[in-house]
Amino acid sequence: MREIHVWTVHLAGLPTGGDLLDDDERSRWQRLRSAGLRERFAAAHWARRRILADRLGVDPAGLRFTTGRWGKPELAGHPVFHSLSHSGAVAMVAVSDAAPVGVDVEAVRPDLPAGRLARTFFRPDEAGSVAAAVDPPARYVRLWTRKEAAGKVTGVALDRALLVDAIGVGGRPAGIEDPTGARGAARIIDIEAPEGFLAAVAMLGGAPVTVRARALLLPVPA
Repeated sequence: MREIHVWTVHLAGLPTGGDLLDDDERSRWQRLRSAGLRERFAAAHWARRRILADRLGVDPAGLRFTTGRWGKPELAGHPVFHSLSHSGAVAMVAVSDAAPVGVDVEAVRPDLPAGRLARTFFRPDEAGSVAAAVDPPARYVRLWTRKEAAGKVTGVALDRALLVDAIGVGGRPAGIEDPTGARGAARIIDIEAPEGFLAAVAMLGGAPVTVRARALLLPVPA
């Protein structure tokens, strides 16, 4: 059985100075406009390094990230696939040895104009699902996280990730494409997230997947 390990990370209290960021991460970090965004970015990327380094048994400062064939971040020199997402004070890191993965976590805002957004970005059946939901913002975010997670598997742009069929994906593989337009399949799975957030993870290929929930707990090694 293919496995994805997904770490839930609470960013409060993690290092925010950017000491472990590589040149590309530091450039992105410096372009963020507010101190809060910079702190959360640095903490999330610090957590990614710690998780991958602990899994591989290496020094986190020695990890190097590259841009893959389609612009997807990859870990250089190690046969492990990963994906990072963060929203507000929560991050998730998905890791697998089996196949490319994608993860997305999003905060659910009660004031989200879910119906209008769904009509703008989603397919008609998905927009109808949002309109008919007891909690439209939560339904909208649920479908969004599935699409984002699937898009991150191959690194397609958001406009193409939004074309993924996000309804009823739990029991069957979903169709996805890579940036060249080649079609394939992925498993998309809703996963547990902290209160006020929703999340999904995806893996390339149609075979079943088991998700193992993990947590990065403080105190952690410096």
